[in-house]
Amino acid sequence: MNIQTTYNNSTLKLIITTTLFFIILISTAQESFTAKTQGNFFANGTIGVISTNEKSKIGGTTNDVGSTFQVTGTPRLGYFITDKITAGLELEVRTSTSKIEGFDGETTSNVLSAGPFARYYFDIGVFAEVTAAIGTSKTTSAFGDMQSSIFALRGTAGYSFFIGDHVAIEPAINYTSQSQKPKGSSGDNKIILNTIYFSVGFTAYF
Repeated sequence: MNIQTTYNNSTLKLIITTTLFFIILISTAQESFTAKTQGNFFANGTIGVISTNEKSKIGGTTNDVGSTFQVTGTPRLGYFITDKITAGLELEVRTSTSKIEGFDGETTSNVLSAGPFARYYFDIGVFAEVTAAIGTSKTTSAFGDMQSSIFALRGTAGYSFFIGDHVAIEPAINYTSQSQKPKGSSGDNKIILNTIYFSVGFTAYF
């Protein structure tokens, strides 16, 4: 494991731990209030995990092609601009490892991005969220390092399970479309990644 990957894994763990501690701390600050009300805030920490295993079938024979494991950590802070509608900022740290059968070594990718988001809560507890983010990524493989600038759009649909007045557990389905432009590339050359994944968030309202 290289230094860059170790650093990003440590950063991801620190963000998740700090966010959870902050959520627990502020969730005990008040005794009773209505969460989704204009003027309130919320702090959220979300983690998403993706594991894929690709196979091919040719002439009745199935062979392994490769595998990818990805972890995403996303802390965010929001403000209720009206009842049921919140807007704010998020930071995303993402690390992934890919392996192709027949090739030695692994390909690691580390992403750091930030951007605004907006969320709407329906009366039944369901919420819909949209996020736009810009950032940078670094991919390391046997062929060398590649640095890129990224732009991503994400749509999220989830449900808030409230535990008391302040804390909610929020499972969600996410769809992300990410445009990745390698540093130094000319013209409109870019890599586009579309991903669907499941995540779980912990949110404190205050």
